[in-house]
Amino acid sequence: MVFNSEAILRALRPVTIRQMLDAKQLHSLAHFTIDGYEIDTITTVAHVLEVEIHDSYVDYHLEDGGTSPGQITARHFHEENQVPIDADEGLPYARIIGQLESRFENNCVKVKHIRKVIDPHEVYFHFLEALVATRYLEIGPPPPIEVRHLGDGASVLEQELITESSSPPSVAPLTQDVDLAQGVNDMDIDDSDHDDGERAGDCSNPSIRNDDLVHLTALQRGIIEQIRKYEQSPDGAGVRAIARGVRHLNVTAQEVEQAFDLLTDKAYIVTTIDLSHYKLTKKSAASTDP
Repeated sequence: MVFNSEAILRALRPVTIRQMLDAKQLHSLAHFTIDGYEIDTITTVAHVLEVEIHDSYVDYHLEDGGTSPGQITARHFHEENQVPIDADEGLPYARIIGQLESRFENNCVKVKHIRKVIDPHEVYFHFLEALVATRYLEIGPPPPIEVRHLGDGASVLEQELITESSSPPSVAPLTQDVDLAQGVNDMDIDDSDHDDGERAGDCSNPSIRNDDLVHLTALQRGIIEQIRKYEQSPDGAGVRAIARGVRHLNVTAQEVEQAFDLLTDKAYIVTTIDLSHYKLTKKSAASTDP
């Protein structure tokens, strides 16, 4: 994979301390390189171990607890009356933006901006962001996905009903993602006509054979049954998982969306974290009890 070196140089590169310590510089006027790519401005999140305050600058001694421990010094030339981050206040984490420089044959950071990290999730996010940036440069972007043409007015539900590329992903997804996405490749929901007999296929299950649901169609009952399988998940069931569970009914995307609308209007299901995750209401949960 060939990338635009100039674009990479201009980009803000998220890095770990280990990467900064391993960065190379051919000569004093050259840009530093990480994994063969030139870098200019970098950003990192690290643990502030010690603060040394001088007349015109502050030295922050940092470490990030990576698998290959190491420490690096970040120097910030501060303005008058500027209060530096105090490492005695709970040994905080800091977000730093700056440039690498060499001082006494050691790599260090010339700080352009520094602030205290308040949200602990920012620490985790930074490590993931640095990993993604590194892997992107190593193996390239993920394979493209083929999205079925659903028209200009495609809904959130229809946008979720996508078919992934036949190319395998370069990096194996998490187990949970595999569980939700498995079978999507084989899902064939389109707008072509189907035989009514096929569409009326039996979606019955002992857990949903209840007088309160008998008036619902096989598709509507099937959607409820698929959501019920994820009742222990705080996020509910994702649209992809639900659609995969009812694809044997040979229904169209429009029919699935209409079924979702009816079940929502009748208060059988409700959205959770976004418009593509659903859970059962008390009304339908009671109806599916044995």
